[in-house]
Amino acid sequence: MKLSYTIYLLLLSTVICLGQNLSVTGMVRDRETRQPIVYSTISIKPAQTGTATNSKGAFTLAIPQNTVNPALVISSIGYQTDTVAIVAGKTNYEISLNPDKKSLNEVVVTGVSRATLARENPIPIIAISTKKWSRLQKVMLLMCW
Repeated sequence: MKLSYTIYLLLLSTVICLGQNLSVTGMVRDRETRQPIVYSTISIKPAQTGTATNSKGAFTLAIPQNTVNPALVISSIGYQTDTVAIVAGKTNYEISLNPDKKSLNEVVVTGVSRATLARENPIPIIAISTKKWSRLQKVMLLMCW
């Protein structure tokens, strides 16, 4: 009887251990200045999961247990994308990204105000209630006579 309980507990603990995810934490920094890179994107290469770094450049990511040869793909605007292989038993990663020397194209933002819209539309458009419309009709009839 004791042997069957022991085997049952071993099987249960094996099933529980297999269902767990591996948690990976780390920090993303600029390779030249060693400053943290905020809100960069970290994803797992074969899986469809990912996360972003916080305001201090730190991240935590759960990797599904059944992922084969997982790798972290790290990207951020202004930096070259990097791929880091996940090593079994290692849970903390210090990642450095190289700055991308390419400059971004110029961006022009244009706003349109109500005054601009009024100038573009030469005929003023207003809403008139039926009561005002009937008064206006009476005034127009009196002016015509």
